Amino acid sequence: MFVRKKRNRAGTISVVVIDKGSGKYKEIKNFGVVSTEREADVLCTRARKWISRHDGQLVLDLGCDKIKEQELYETQQIFSNIQSVLMNAPQLLLNPIYDDIGFDRIPDKTLRQLVIAHICQR
Repeated sequence: MFVRKKRNRAGTISVVVIDKGSGKYKEIKNFGVVSTEREADVLCTRARKWISRHDGQLVLDLGCDKIKEQELYETQQIFSNIQSVLMNAPQLLLNPIYDDIGFDRIPDKTLRQLVIAHICQR
């Protein structure tokens, strides 16, 4: 069994418990029709509780919530340690080529930037 949230043509949301044990979808219990996502989430919570009481199937706690919390914490730590982001990849790639061609003998930094920008836009 599982909970199904379905949008209707009228713009409302139906929340039902569905079973597909025999290969076909079978509506087991209708929990109602609502007009907002928040109300639909409340009905989905009720439907999940109903399934846990009436299904006879045990829910395993594999500790996924703890793993997700740990991953979120580590990700936030990594992002908080980033002080700046440099967007100079074109310069890193094209400056050596610019110098190898011999354009570095022209003492104009603006020309270098214009040439690199032109290449990047092509």
